[in-house]
Order: sequence, then structure tokens, then C-alpha cells
Amino acid sequence: MSSVKLKLICAQVLRDLLGEPMEYEKVLKLTSDAKLESGDVKATIAVLGFILSSAAKHNVDSESLSSELQQLGLPKEHASGLCRSYEEKQSSLQDSLRACSLRLSQLGLVRWRVDYTLSSSELQEVNEPLVHLTFNVQNRECGRTTAVSVTLSADKFRVLLAELKQAQTLMNTLL
Repeated sequence: MSSVKLKLICAQVLRDLLGEPMEYEKVLKLTSDAKLESGDVKATIAVLGFILSSAAKHNVDSESLSSELQQLGLPKEHASGLCRSYEEKQSSLQDSLRACSLRLSQLGLVRWRVDYTLSSSELQEVNEPLVHLTFNVQNRECGRTTAVSVTLSADKFRVLLAELKQAQTLMNTLL
């Protein structure tokens, strides 16, 4: 199969990965002279999809991808064609994969309240404020929102806040 045909097949696979319909008949025409059976064509599409989506997920630049593919035995012309197709769609592919990633629920509104008890007939000493958090969590599959309430001591709230700040910093460096 020529490098030009491989690049055209990659374009169809990228369309599929980006949520557009793949023109399977076009892929069959491109592979007809290679005398590939239907299973071989499907395997080719699956392999290309895996290579392209894995490269995008791991933020691999096209030069490194080309080098890796050549080390695996793909001819330089074929690797270059595949990588040109990948490079053109890399950012939109990453955005698409990010949007389709597995997310079981989504955080909605967060409400909070701090209670500080000045005195109590049941406790001898009351000096600790309590933080009440209510998270509205939306299930993506059914669209239902559930309120989850948590009560934390001031120390536990400080730990939670510090860990959330660390997570936010880490997320900002990854994006």
C-alpha cells in the first residue's frame, strides 16, 4: 500500500475519532489493490485508531511518533504521511478525547456554612467551628442531581482545601 493511500486512510480514521462519520467505502477502495480481506481492513482501521488516539492522549509530538513508528518497522514515507495527518488534527483530537473521557458524575453547585457553637449544655468546652459542605452532583447518564452533605472539623477542612489546591495546580500544569 502506498504512503498516500495510508495517509488518506488515516484521514478517515481521524474523522471517526473526531466524531464524524467515516466513509468505510472509501477505505475499502483505498485498500482494494492490496487485496486485504474485510477483517484485515477492520484491523488496519483499529490499529491506526489506536496509534493516533494513544499518541494524542499522551501528547506525543509528530516527530517522536514518526521515529517510534519507524523503529517498529513502518517505512519512513508511511510514517511521515501518518504523522502529517496526526499533526494537522492533534489539538482537535485531544479536545475530542478529553470531552469523551469517562466521567461518571459532574460537580454542580457547592454550598457551605460554618457553625461555631458558643456554648452547649452537653459539652464542657466548645471551641471548634464546623464546616458544612453540600455538593450537588449530577449523574451524566441519567441527568439526575443528588445533594451530598459533609460536615468537617476546621482541621479536616484545612487538609481538604490544601489537597484541592494541589489538585488544581496539577490539573493546570497538565492542561
